[in-house]
Order: sequence, then structure tokens, then C-alpha cells
Amino acid sequence: MAIYNGTAGDDVIDPRSSENDYMSGYAGNDFIAGWYGNDYISGGTGNDSLNGGSGNDYLDGNDGNDALDGGDGNDSIIGGAGDDYLLGRSGADSMAGGVGNDKYVVDSAADLVTEYASEGIDTVVSTIDYVLGTNIENLTLVESAVNGTGNELNNYILGNALGNTINAGDGDDIVNGRDGNDVISGGAGNDTLHGDTGNDVLKGGSGNDLFYGGDGNDTLYGGDGNDYFYGGNGNDVLIGGMGKDTLYGGAGADKFRFDSHGEGVDIIKDFNRSEGDKIHISLSFGATSLNQFSYDSTTGALFVEHGGSGHPGRIQLAILENKPAGFSVQTDVVLI
Repeated sequence: MAIYNGTAGDDVIDPRSSENDYMSGYAGNDFIAGWYGNDYISGGTGNDSLNGGSGNDYLDGNDGNDALDGGDGNDSIIGGAGDDYLLGRSGADSMAGGVGNDKYVVDSAADLVTEYASEGIDTVVSTIDYVLGTNIENLTLVESAVNGTGNELNNYILGNALGNTINAGDGDDIVNGRDGNDVISGGAGNDTLHGDTGNDVLKGGSGNDLFYGGDGNDTLYGGDGNDYFYGGNGNDVLIGGMGKDTLYGGAGADKFRFDSHGEGVDIIKDFNRSEGDKIHISLSFGATSLNQFSYDSTTGALFVEHGGSGHPGRIQLAILENKPAGFSVQTDVVLI
């Protein structure tokens, strides 16, 4: 084993050795390259750049904001204190950032990322489908990654240009599908879901959620809670679900859908007859005729005469806040 030690200054240690080397930078902002062999590399204090090269290497950044590149082989990479960048590359790599806001690059299902509680806000950038582990807050899907899954924390999840399927899980999450036709589920918590471009499906789940469809023909499901919807451009379908929801269809021929009579009174902010907006009443709602519906042009209130055992005679479904001129239940309400 060859031993290479740095100084208290900024060192470059690059022996290009084929042995199993021990290298330590000590203090300073050091560059250390292992090249060949199974190397032990310690950055010491300072903002260090460590490269393991080929072999099964052990990289320890210690203190400072370090960049650690395992290279080939099954590497163990420790960030230490500071905001570190950990890149395993090929092989089954074990990465632990330690205290600080760390970023991990994962490219193999065999890679292992370990974080402990209260160690910072950490991010995994993954080229493969990925499920966030314990104590990891954020996920970015890149390259060929399609599926992403959050955890119980307040996650920030970004998709890529593909058609992603993202399940944020519990917590108050922010998800952006970016390009592609994405399916995004917020799960429990008060979530913010962005479809961005593409024909996206956004599902809020429980909690008071915020939806941005973006461009494309999107379908937005509110689920439980008092949700806010912004359909954006395109011919969107907005389904408030339970709770008192606020719906903006945006540009395009939008459909405001009601699936049951107990969903709460939704506020439709921008019903536009000239763009082809419609109120859709699904079969599960129980209405059988458009004659059951009425509209008060003075208040913008939309009602249904539901009837039947256990139901009041008249139920308010929604308020069309902009009180669109010429609105008619016979032409603007559709039983589907």
C-alpha cells in the first residue's frame, strides 16, 4: 500500500498508482484521484474533490462542501459535514452524505443512499425508477427514469421529458411532472401538483391541494379537501370531489365534472361558453334528466332537484362566479 499525504494548503494528489493507496488531503481545498486499485481517500477539512477511479474505493469528504465521485467499482462514499455531491457511477455503491444539504446521483438499483434525521434537506437525482428512502426529502428524475415515489416527508419531486408516474405519498408535497403525459398522485397532505406540458392526470387525494394543469388536455381530480384548480391551456377536465373547491378552467373547452351530490358547493371562476366549457354530470351522480337542474342567473347558483329517499329536494352544486351570459342547463349541462 502506498501512502500519500497532503498539507495544510490546497493539494493535488494524483499518483496514478495501480496499488491500493491511502490518500489524505488534510486541510485545504484538495483534489485527490485514486485511479487504479481499492483506495482509501480522505479529503480532510476544506471543500475537496475526490475521485475513486476503478476499484472498490472508500471516499470520505470529512468537513466542507465536497464533490465525491466513486468511479467504477462498488464504492463506499461518505460526505461528512457540509453540502456534498455524491456520485457513485457504475457498481453497487453505498452513499451517506451526513450533515448538510446533500445531492446524490443514483444510476443503479443496487445503489444505497443513507440519511439520518435532522441532517439537512437532501436530494436524489436518479436515472432509474426510484423510491425515496427514510429522511430524504427531494427527488429529481432524469434520463430514462419513469417512476418516482415519495415518502412521509414534505417532498419536492421533479419529473423529466418522459411520461412519468409519480406518487408523492404523505406530507405536504410539491410535484412538477414537466414534459410528457404524466400521472401524479399527491397522496395525503396539502400538496401542490404541476402537470406542466403534456396531457397530464393530477390526483390530489386527501388534504387541501393546489393543481396547475399547465399546457395540454389535463384531468384534475381533487379528492378530499378544499382544493384549488388551475387548468391552464388546453381542454381540461376538473373534478373537485369532496369539499368546497375553487376551479379555474383557463383557456380551452373545459369540463367541470360532478360525480356525487354530496361533494360540497364548488366555485367555478371562469365558465366560458364561447370556448366550449361544459358542466358534466356523471352517471354515479344519480340524475336522469336535465329537467332536474336549474340555474339562477342573478346569483350564478346551479341547483339539482335530486329527490329520492333521504335527499333534500334541491341541492346546490356550484356557483358560476362570473355569471356567464346565456347560460342554459339544456345546452351547458351534459349528463355523461
